[in-house]
Amino acid sequence: RALVLIVTVVQMAGPTALTASELTDAIDMAGRQRMLTQRMAKEFFLVAKGYKPEQNKANLAASIALFDSSLQKLINGSAADGIPAAPSQNSLAQLLMERELWLPFKAALQENVDKYPIPAAPLGYVQSSNMPLLTKANDAVDALVEDARSLQVQTSGLQVNLAGKQRMLSQKMSKEVVMTSLGMDMPAILGALKGTFDMFAATHVTLLHGVKVVGLPPTRNVCVLRQMRVVSEVWENFKPLVLNVSLDGRVADVVLEQVAELSPTLLREMNAAVGLYVSQPSDCTIPLSRSVWLQVLDRVARSQHTMWAYGRMFLQVATEVETAGARTLLQTREAQVTDDLTDVREGSHQIPVAVTQPIADALLYAWARFEQVSADIRSNIDHPPVPMLTVKSIVIDFYVMVSDLRRGFELYLDAAAIAEPPPHVGAIALSCSLATSVEELVFEVFRGLEAEEGGAVSRVQASAVAFDQARSDLLHGTDVVNRTTDACLLREMQALDALWRPLARSSALFVAGNMSAAVMQNMSNHALGLYDQLQRVVTLYTRGPEGGCSLDATEREWEALLAQAGRLCTLCQRVYTERALAARGLALPWGSSRLTAALAGVSRSLEILTFGSNDVGLPSPPRQAVADQLLRLGDLWAAAARSPGAPGGRRSEAGGDAILEAAEALVHLYAQPASTAAPALPVAG
Repeated sequence: RALVLIVTVVQMAGPTALTASELTDAIDMAGRQRMLTQRMAKEFFLVAKGYKPEQNKANLAASIALFDSSLQKLINGSAADGIPAAPSQNSLAQLLMERELWLPFKAALQENVDKYPIPAAPLGYVQSSNMPLLTKANDAVDALVEDARSLQVQTSGLQVNLAGKQRMLSQKMSKEVVMTSLGMDMPAILGALKGTFDMFAATHVTLLHGVKVVGLPPTRNVCVLRQMRVVSEVWENFKPLVLNVSLDGRVADVVLEQVAELSPTLLREMNAAVGLYVSQPSDCTIPLSRSVWLQVLDRVARSQHTMWAYGRMFLQVATEVETAGARTLLQTREAQVTDDLTDVREGSHQIPVAVTQPIADALLYAWARFEQVSADIRSNIDHPPVPMLTVKSIVIDFYVMVSDLRRGFELYLDAAAIAEPPPHVGAIALSCSLATSVEELVFEVFRGLEAEEGGAVSRVQASAVAFDQARSDLLHGTDVVNRTTDACLLREMQALDALWRPLARSSALFVAGNMSAAVMQNMSNHALGLYDQLQRVVTLYTRGPEGGCSLDATEREWEALLAQAGRLCTLCQRVYTERALAARGLALPWGSSRLTAALAGVSRSLEILTFGSNDVGLPSPPRQAVADQLLRLGDLWAAAARSPGAPGGRRSEAGGDAILEAAEALVHLYAQPASTAAPALPVAG
């Protein structure tokens, strides 16, 4: 009669009376019942094991009370909790069958938990009965999810259902570890433990990434992502404990203690995640320190570079340039992009979850497009050449993917710019442009080779110009970006220049119409050689040199640098001598040409000494003190050049004395090498 009465009430109320919030809350509560079946069994077995018996008895009593009250609310409804009565005859029937299994299970727990030792019969009953009760609780959840679907109520039901299952699986794993410690149902329980372990691990990834074919969306809400990151961190500690037990079948006391202590933590954090899946909050801002901002920006900047490298390797395979080696590297780059996109959106040990919802959305769009692009690439690379139409389709999707990731990076830069204190976002953006322009250049070369497009030449030229401009802006500075002053960075940029030049020459051959296999292979090799150096440069400009760097110079290089510094000093003296003579009307007939040559020589020497020169074989400043002095001298020279009638005229008016003193001080710095392998060099009188 009770069943008839409840069904009648539900039918009279009508399905339209139910809201998405009510159904989602009901699914959440029903999902929690699954977890409680396993937690109660775990707590009962922990008492039997003798592990903190009084604490676990109290925990068990609380679990029993919660399960019992929740079941009644799911059947009859609870206005106070926003839980509707069972929405359909099917869900009601499932809940009533769950109650039929629950009542004897509850009795077995309550009647035996205080016995010592707990008899074998009730242990066996709980062992054999907890899983049927779990199954029936799961059937009730499925029925409620189906109710939401049939009533066309939009809920987070599938996500909440899976997240709720994770709560259950956390306790099921723990229960199975305790059962193993008691020697119950061996070896079958080890197989069950391994299965539970695998399911939890797979479901964790599934919740984050989604499964399109079953209609499960990826986790989008940034607040939920942050909580799932907390779950990931707890899981990383819990995982090896469970895995080792499942493999060797032994549970040391210390392992049992660790599992018993971590299990509630994993459950608590997963339960918090379920609550967020239900509520979908919009405000969970967490301030980041400057060092964390720099770590994040470094990773997102480098991820764009890697993504372009991934696209370039695909086109290399598609055009059959060293296909075997390129295919292997393509797989490596795909794995790197996967890790990058996962970490910058979902967080990792080093970096936090995306800091704002728009950033998370942009990164999610990039991830969704990457899944499509990578699937298309994998299905086509085994039998090159890849059809031109297929390449064009993949390239279009690739451009969209790159655009989404770049949008996420730009949003990160905007967010970082208003942080306190703000990172140097201008230099970070430039270093990213520097890195991506190289891979973009080679990408466009191979794309042009495949598609035979005239536009490829202009795109390759644009990429080369972008590289040169970014490099110059980083070294010399702009209105919004400080110049490079760190000796370590100057040395790394010189190394980058040495690697860039061969690629620039090969790209010039392509622009001139040489598309031979040798040129293509050279471009591929040069780009590969540049990859690691570009990644390093991005990190250095983002986070700065950590732990110093090597600024070694040979004795011959020191001698050459000293000679160049001496020449610079002489040229400065010549400039002011010729200017002084001209000011007094005493200039010699050839003085004008000598002055012009000296002015150009000073500028050229400053450039060579400050940034190094691969043309003449001179390294960048071998000590920070030398770099600082060169930059000071350069500033004085630039200021003098901006003064009316200078450099030249009277020294005091144009800063000539200061320039000559700075040039002489530079010579003395070069005469005192830092390395003990290079003794102090004599300064010519």
